[in-house]
Amino acid sequence: MRCLVTDTLVTSESLSGFSDLLPVSRVVSRRDRWPDTVQLAGSAEGTSWLAVTRCDDAATVAEMLQMAQRTLAHGATPHNNIHGLVVHAAECLPSSLAADFPAEISGLLRRIQPDDLLVLSADSLRGRPVAIALPELLPEINDHTQCLPRCPQPRRFPEVGPGRPEITISALRPAVRRVARHLATSHELEKCLEAGLLLLWDHPEESHEISQTMEGHGNPRTADYWHGIMHRREPDAGNATWWFRKVGRHPVLGQLGAGLLNWMRQLQATPAMIAVAQGLLRSDLSLDPFRMIELSTVALRCPGSDEDNTARMVQYLEMLLLLRFCVRPQF
Repeated sequence: MRCLVTDTLVTSESLSGFSDLLPVSRVVSRRDRWPDTVQLAGSAEGTSWLAVTRCDDAATVAEMLQMAQRTLAHGATPHNNIHGLVVHAAECLPSSLAADFPAEISGLLRRIQPDDLLVLSADSLRGRPVAIALPELLPEINDHTQCLPRCPQPRRFPEVGPGRPEITISALRPAVRRVARHLATSHELEKCLEAGLLLLWDHPEESHEISQTMEGHGNPRTADYWHGIMHRREPDAGNATWWFRKVGRHPVLGQLGAGLLNWMRQLQATPAMIAVAQGLLRSDLSLDPFRMIELSTVALRCPGSDEDNTARMVQYLEMLLLLRFCVRPQF
């Protein structure tokens, strides 16, 4: 396996066991940009697998490479139609929640970050007629995802505001629709699953197009819940409040409140974040969606604060539980 790493890591002693290292600047100069398939095609010559990461920590890169090699050694080869895999530098799903999701959706629950490792077969890079940025290939390798058992940084969770998508809607939507059709038990939940996944990946307008056509549908009103989150992130606190009044007592509010502090501790939230989260709970321990709107408003004014970090983590857990409800409404 050949790996493109940051220039400072090419000669790192911690990576001395990996002889086939190239500087990522060889194919792309901007630090915040992933290389595309055309840029990588030349670097893929003479190897079966090509890996790329922007992570600057040699120990983390070494762990990710070892995990990727173990995964590939256990059957993931170009000959059985596996195009690649992604190894995340941290796990953002609490273990007790991760086990509730089918493998088909697991890759769509974890958002790509520059310090993750993307591994692609050389064959998957050749012969593409146009240049495609690496994150655009994630839907093709959706069910081949690994994570290091490390604490996630707040940036791994969706922003309180609208965010900026890493994957274009044209690349993401086919994968989302394929998963939704396969996993949802009804047309209504299929559309809710689509709306939720698009919102998770920072496509609020496209999510809104779906949820607003489902106004008032279902019992509980899951589409309206997604609609409320979308307006909360827009941000439009007044509109979000209106929709959460329509949602009423959705079971996810109780499930989230009951497990929230335990899940946050699993994700190693700070005591200050736990204290902020406790203020979101009603007397019956369900989550108060209106207090969540207030917290989000504060978080938008104070990026990087305890309020912001807490809102991002709680929002992610909230979205996970709604997605779980779409897949397994018996929860």
